[in-house]
Amino acid sequence: MKQFAKVRSEFFNSGKRVVIKLITPPRISYEESYAKAFPFNKLFCGMLDPEMIEDTVRTVNEAMRDNTQVNLIVNTSARGNTPMIA
Repeated sequence: MKQFAKVRSEFFNSGKRVVIKLITPPRISYEESYAKAFPFNKLFCGMLDPEMIEDTVRTVNEAMRDNTQVNLIVNTSARGNTPMIA
């Protein structure tokens, strides 16, 4: 979401669409997060950065105010179980 802040929280593409992808937590390698999360059937404490969720909610709310369509992609390595994260 740091990228969004750099453009002063404005959506400037002509298609009125934005893609947000929640991925591996900061400071954790993909391999480490995969090993912690496998078999991806529950949420794991300490993997999901609470700030990432807050930033995502702020960005989605801003997109809704701007009538911009949001496509949210959640990777299992973000915390372990994609449907539960979403």
